[in-house]
Amino acid sequence: MLVPDKVLVDYSSPFPELCERLLESAGLSVQRLDSGWPGGMTLVRWLDASTAPLFATRRATAGPVMAIVDAQSLRADDIALAAGSAHSYSLSIDPPEVLRATLLSGFRRWDTDRRLEESESRFRFIAENAGDVIWTWNMRTRRYEFISPSIKQLRGLGVAEALAEPMERSMRPESFNKSMAQLAQGLVEYRRTGSFTPLTDVYEQPHADGTVRHVEITTTFLLDADGEPEKLLGVSRDATERVSAERALKAALEERDTLLKELGHRIKNTLAMTGSLLSLAQGMVRDPDDATLFEESRARVQAMAVLYDRLLHSRSQSSIGLGDYLGDLCSALADAYAHADGLSLVMDVTGVEVDSRRAVSLGLAVNEAVTNALKYAAVPGRPLTLRIASSRRHGGESFDLSIADDGAGLPAGFDPAAGGGLGFLLIRSLAEQLGAGLEVRSAPGQGTELRIGPISA
Repeated sequence: MLVPDKVLVDYSSPFPELCERLLESAGLSVQRLDSGWPGGMTLVRWLDASTAPLFATRRATAGPVMAIVDAQSLRADDIALAAGSAHSYSLSIDPPEVLRATLLSGFRRWDTDRRLEESESRFRFIAENAGDVIWTWNMRTRRYEFISPSIKQLRGLGVAEALAEPMERSMRPESFNKSMAQLAQGLVEYRRTGSFTPLTDVYEQPHADGTVRHVEITTTFLLDADGEPEKLLGVSRDATERVSAERALKAALEERDTLLKELGHRIKNTLAMTGSLLSLAQGMVRDPDDATLFEESRARVQAMAVLYDRLLHSRSQSSIGLGDYLGDLCSALADAYAHADGLSLVMDVTGVEVDSRRAVSLGLAVNEAVTNALKYAAVPGRPLTLRIASSRRHGGESFDLSIADDGAGLPAGFDPAAGGGLGFLLIRSLAEQLGAGLEVRSAPGQGTELRIGPISA
């Protein structure tokens, strides 16, 4: 910022010629103030007892105001105060270079004041016309310093009433204690890191009509000249309706979850009863082949019962961890088909979540594959190993599920696409329901692998 080459001299004040000579000695072009005061130009006045009132205010002037004063006059209090009210002042005995420096200082001070006033004006316009309440709270005096007029809509109070209210009375006790704890934590964070993240939370504030409002408040620090937190700047908005809606939604979701859990319990109990009835019926059947059909049907019902048991203990009633579900299912099957030579069950299905519909299809398919392996794959004299594993495809968007054993393998000439009993038919049908393919790999004496995929993750 450069010192203007031209300055104005107020000829209505004393000693205008002396002011002109001093300014011209500093290399400045002097112009007399007549009817107009061009914006930004410095106005020079002589300061004495008669002109002291002219310096009572220095804001909202067309340009900086500079006082030239006799050194002896500064001994008077009113003259000294008037000199401080000007944007700058110089003694009549100051050399030209000091005069120019003083003029520059006054211009900068006026420009800073003008910008500050414009900024404050914009801030006040926004604050006074915003729907949200904007406020500042001095942490040292523990008093509100500014509250926008929209406090009337938020809490039913006028600005003067709200300013006079201590913060501890502007909130319910629990909210006030929470806010003070957050303030203390924020100060610790600022002193540790030198920065502070604005905080947004919901607090309870009393309304003039006796009700309590839920208010969402965002706060941040305002720093003093030394960079220390001095004030809180806050923006408050009424969140009562939103909080009520959130609570109603939470209650509805909890009620829904309760109903779903009750429904799950009833389905689980019904499936358990069905399995028991099938077991009783199996005991009444004389034909071994018919008894096998009853046992296989009971195992399929058990697969669905395990699923519903998992859903009841899951965080979500709509999805389930596939690895845990299949682990429970295969463990139950292994116990039912225990082998004298031993059985090793290896589960490698991690990080896969599926909805209940796909879980039913996958559970039934695994039930059939594992049952077949336990019944037919064992080789006398050596333990059987069963491995259930998942593998990701297409960047994790889908996965394959593999059921493999190291047993006898399928008979020579066996065609999985066309042959097999009800078990293979069910597996193929379930794979189609999942929108997946079925791949069977087997060799005599080298085990069998069934791979279902790709399945959408």
